[in-house]
Amino acid sequence: MSDLIAAVNGWSGPWAEALWRACWHGAVALSVVWLVCRAWPRLPASAQCWLWRLAYLKLLLGLVRLPAVVLPVLPAGAAVTVPFATTFDVSPALPAGAALAPAAPLTSQPMLPTFVSIALGLWLFGAAWYASRVVGSWRMAQRLRLACRPLEDAHLGQDLRELCCRNRVGRVPALMVGETERPLLLGIRHPAIVLPAELVSSCGAAEMHLMLAHEVAHLRRRDLAWTWLPVLAEELFYFHPLVWLGRREWRLSQEMACDALAVQTTQRSHSEYGEMLVKVAARPEARRQEFAAVGIVESYQALKRRLTAMAHLAPMTGRRWMVVTAVICLVVVAALIPWRLGAREDGGGQAALAAETGGGGGGWSGGGGGSAQASSAEAAQAAGMEAHRYSWSDLDPKLIRHYQVNRKVSDFPDKEDLSIPERTYSYCNRLLASGDEASWGRISAREGRGGGGAPATEVAPEVARGWLNAPILEVWIYRERFAAVIAKVTLPADSFHDLRFVELRDGRWLNLGESKFRTIELARGDFARFCVVRYPEIILHEETVAHAMDHPEQFARMAQKLFQDIRGADYQYFLASADPDVWLKFPADYCAETGFDRWVNWVCTTFSKNPITDVQLGKVFKGQDDLPVVPYMLTLKDGSALSGNLPFQCSIEQGRAVWQTTTGLCSIDQGRAVWQATTGLDWHLKPGE
Repeated sequence: MSDLIAAVNGWSGPWAEALWRACWHGAVALSVVWLVCRAWPRLPASAQCWLWRLAYLKLLLGLVRLPAVVLPVLPAGAAVTVPFATTFDVSPALPAGAALAPAAPLTSQPMLPTFVSIALGLWLFGAAWYASRVVGSWRMAQRLRLACRPLEDAHLGQDLRELCCRNRVGRVPALMVGETERPLLLGIRHPAIVLPAELVSSCGAAEMHLMLAHEVAHLRRRDLAWTWLPVLAEELFYFHPLVWLGRREWRLSQEMACDALAVQTTQRSHSEYGEMLVKVAARPEARRQEFAAVGIVESYQALKRRLTAMAHLAPMTGRRWMVVTAVICLVVVAALIPWRLGAREDGGGQAALAAETGGGGGGWSGGGGGSAQASSAEAAQAAGMEAHRYSWSDLDPKLIRHYQVNRKVSDFPDKEDLSIPERTYSYCNRLLASGDEASWGRISAREGRGGGGAPATEVAPEVARGWLNAPILEVWIYRERFAAVIAKVTLPADSFHDLRFVELRDGRWLNLGESKFRTIELARGDFARFCVVRYPEIILHEETVAHAMDHPEQFARMAQKLFQDIRGADYQYFLASADPDVWLKFPADYCAETGFDRWVNWVCTTFSKNPITDVQLGKVFKGQDDLPVVPYMLTLKDGSALSGNLPFQCSIEQGRAVWQTTTGLCSIDQGRAVWQATTGLDWHLKPGE
């Protein structure tokens, strides 16, 4: 039962987001159309009808996540509030040949239905009730048609054929008489006009001609087929008052459009046509065929508005048609194209994000080739700015699921249990509270990428209590591989929403790192950013590393170039400068673990006095984490030698039009994978080596 409740809780999130998005999108569209029709009463009824159709299409399209057009109208860096959801416009594409590791089954604690899940149940009950009404009305229309008999009247039959010819209706409907109070049009594929027997015997030929003209107008406009659009909207949004109001206005504009078309086709006067409508309306009203038929008169109030509108009927001139067409096209663009407000670009966010993800890769300090790593504060600022730009609408709902936890860290057992994301988060917080640095490496996904937030050796008691009492709010899981655990942490000096990234590896959810945000919406947005931006980078990184040894000669060439750059550098220029920014311009594309400025100082000091005279490289082999390693031996001027192993690290460089690996093995939009030598040349600078 807990699994079923968890599944329903997971479904309810995407459902609530899609329904909410469609509700407010549809409310705006329906309200705008209503205002346009009220402000412009002489707008042709056919145009009004099309506006209502577009408004209902907008309502239904709100349920589907389509790529949105971002309108950069907000100030740069402004927060854009969007409803969170497990849904989106664009799913990140995997590189060719990329495959996901099989995920172990995820188990969670027993949980109760959420408020959203209960609302989902109530909505399903209401939708079933409305569906029963639709089915009942359809069956009633079928019984009515079966009870009708063909109308054997040659004059009316000829009238009907002539009206169909004038209206360019290819299929002449069957003409029938039955036990109905008012004329009806039934059937979409096999249409039939049903006339009351009493009207056939009591009305004259002119009145019958106008009645048939009205029903043929419905047939020409395909009103019976279009009627199912508001029916579907009411099935899904039966609780929405504007949906019911809009359907009433739609039906009225539909009838007025048929009135105008019937008068135009028959060339009869408005007064004569109005008298026919009044005569039909005077008959007793039978039960409406709301969903499977269209009639000629629905209510006295609608009749009054139709008669008033007929007084303003005028032929459509070319200029008037142009204005009407322009209005409809404007509504089509505004209503059917999905859009959202966004902040204007100021360049700072992307630059900070590039600094965060570029250079020598996570976990390495320093850099080469003229680029510098962003500080942790700058990276956090960049993440916060980028979180505004992403939402769950950017993700494929089939790839993500969500459940609520609402339990404190202290509620979980005090042991290393990494079976589910929230238990991993709980254990991470216990390590933070205890200051246990030794255990941190065992729960990290991989060295050098994430795994951040290591505890300090000494932790104040009030800080420890804050980490232990933090309530875990919710968990988001992407592709059954990466997860985000969001908790509310209150420390003596700060209160924030803590976002812990974890990755499933060999059945264990291991720590990737954390971020801190002021609101839960920003935390969700940052995980959405991770899924859209970082996930393709991770897949590209893994694919590139997996195929790195297919071309070992490229790493030998890069190592040779690295030593040539070191030998050709102007040592005295860098030694004479006290500016660390100048040292970062050292030509060697190398990433030092001990600090790039310290390494540049050692290289310039050592090789200016005792330069490299010969470089010998060994056979490239696969080292730790499947990374390529190049053995080397440097012969110096005094005859001494320096030897070691030079590993290469693959990182992702932002800000390019195309991401392409150096081997050409795989590619992905918006960046490229870059190989860079790492720590093989500064081993002698490490303590104890």
